[in-house]
Amino acid sequence: MARMRATRSRPPCAGMWLRSIRRSSAACAVLTAAVLAAAIGGCGTRPAPGAGGAPHGPARAVLTATFPLPGILGVATGGGAAWVTTGNAVLRIDPRTDRAGQVLSDPGASLTSIAFGAGSLWVKDAAGILRVDPVTGSVTARIGVHAAVLSFGEGALWALGYIGSGPLVRIDPASYAVRTFPLPPGKIWDLAAGEGAVWISVAVPPSVGLLRVDPATGRVAARISGNHLSRQVAVGDGAVWASDGAAVAQINPRTDRVTTTTPLLSPLPASGPSPILNGSGLLAAAPGVVWVTAAGHARHVSVLRIDPRTARLAGAGLRVGRQPQAVAASGTTLWVVTAQAMARVDLVTCAQGRCARPAPGAVAVPQTAGPFGPAQFFSARQGLLIPGLHTPGRVLCLTSDGGQTWTPIRQGMRFQTDMTVNFVTPDAGFAWNPNTPGAPPIHATTDGGRTWAWYLPQLARGQR
Repeated sequence: MARMRATRSRPPCAGMWLRSIRRSSAACAVLTAAVLAAAIGGCGTRPAPGAGGAPHGPARAVLTATFPLPGILGVATGGGAAWVTTGNAVLRIDPRTDRAGQVLSDPGASLTSIAFGAGSLWVKDAAGILRVDPVTGSVTARIGVHAAVLSFGEGALWALGYIGSGPLVRIDPASYAVRTFPLPPGKIWDLAAGEGAVWISVAVPPSVGLLRVDPATGRVAARISGNHLSRQVAVGDGAVWASDGAAVAQINPRTDRVTTTTPLLSPLPASGPSPILNGSGLLAAAPGVVWVTAAGHARHVSVLRIDPRTARLAGAGLRVGRQPQAVAASGTTLWVVTAQAMARVDLVTCAQGRCARPAPGAVAVPQTAGPFGPAQFFSARQGLLIPGLHTPGRVLCLTSDGGQTWTPIRQGMRFQTDMTVNFVTPDAGFAWNPNTPGAPPIHATTDGGRTWAWYLPQLARGQR
């Protein structure tokens, strides 16, 4: 397992991220990882490693680290770490040090959703679900179940076939026995296992609300109706939490009744697109705290925390970036994945009730080429940023200091929309358009893209 340690420019609060390439090909696979640093200052005092539950006394949510690269597709917590998927890799982040290590790398994989349970990682791949040993990174089982959402709880792994419809699937972690349970009509959105049941949100009639499913029989034991139940769902602190992006509802799992509703937006939207489209309502529960994202529109997104004892908002909201996509919590730490980065938020106790404001945690990346795709790194210091898949452009950005600074390199050709670009060294790269009818022209460079030549691939005899 490849490991790299973060250097701390302003101790004790610095964050670093190791990232492997998101896309690769047999002709030009890059089996390396990226390390980008974000200096975060004035972070108060982090909880002691392994401390569970919210801290006693005055506490404040503080942004303690930022991992400034796009491309994270899933996040989970468990086994004393945070785990993220990046398309073709699974990474482990040690919350005590913010060191990241690559646990699993497969250039041909499509690793997205992830869950932790029974001492293992459960990762969604295009061909099914992988069980991964979190220590060795070895794949210990491959289960032929296609899933969009994963949740581990009540002694099993649970999966929804895909968002919208499809059955509920139960996978036994000991025998890998697969059981499939039909669900009532309606647009299935999310699930969470815990508090004695499997909870499934339904967003479209006739079953709008929350379904309580018996984990032993797979039967729907209760249907809970009410406002704000139809999107995200989480379990924790003796309750079930659901949100439609406008408010959070607390459900008592013993009575199947909504006990409190906490507004996220004021005023509550009466019509129009759901706030969930802006990333509002993502939920993560841990002992003593429930975290939720609130977004009136895509440009202003905050993380709020709810005291589960009172179901009231505690403290002020904290800006974390645009378009949040996933959250996961453990102890007093929250991990938030956005379209541009991943943020770490901690509940910190502050000296004399005061916390210093943390410095922004972003690495300066040139904006000359517009949106970028995944970074390709060839060592701990050398790497490239390439324009995104649907972003025409003719500028790459090169770093020689692990992502601290980036130098624009104007290219000898303009990359077209849908063109795939891969480099095997900082100098040698290839580009092609996979949507071209027939054999696509292959463009090649040996000087970092300053000049390009192209040729038509010739199939060897016997392969036509």
